Amino acid sequence: MQNQLISCRFFTTMGHFVALLLLFTIVENNIQASLPDNYTEKSRIEATQTANSALGFGIICFFLDFMGIFTGTSLFNNTVNLIQICCHFIGSILLCWVITNVWHYSSIWPIIICTNLTTALAEVFVLLGIHVFKVVLK
Repeated sequence: MQNQLISCRFFTTMGHFVALLLLFTIVENNIQASLPDNYTEKSRIEATQTANSALGFGIICFFLDFMGIFTGTSLFNNTVNLIQICCHFIGSILLCWVITNVWHYSSIWPIIICTNLTTALAEVFVLLGIHVFKVVLK
């Protein structure tokens, strides 16, 4: 079962990462659809900064996730694998809906917080447990 969890974790993480990268390229569509007809340049800049900061934060969280995969610190922990699989699956579905349905740009933050931050915190806790507190995780 562990082999299936590891491969499923890798594919769901990659799918979520690709959806986030795709959203980076077309986030302007979401911003344009969200702004009123008589928007100011200042409101467009603020919307762009909000969306780009959420996406940038997601990239940082993915860096932590990929560290866990490629260093192997959390790769063989079934609990962490299940958390990663569930969060990345839900995150990739939600980001695809954001892309296809052109959701409001402010909906990106809750998705990133719920799906990316959760997995990044799991990785940080495993890294701290193993390297700082010398806990053996099973």
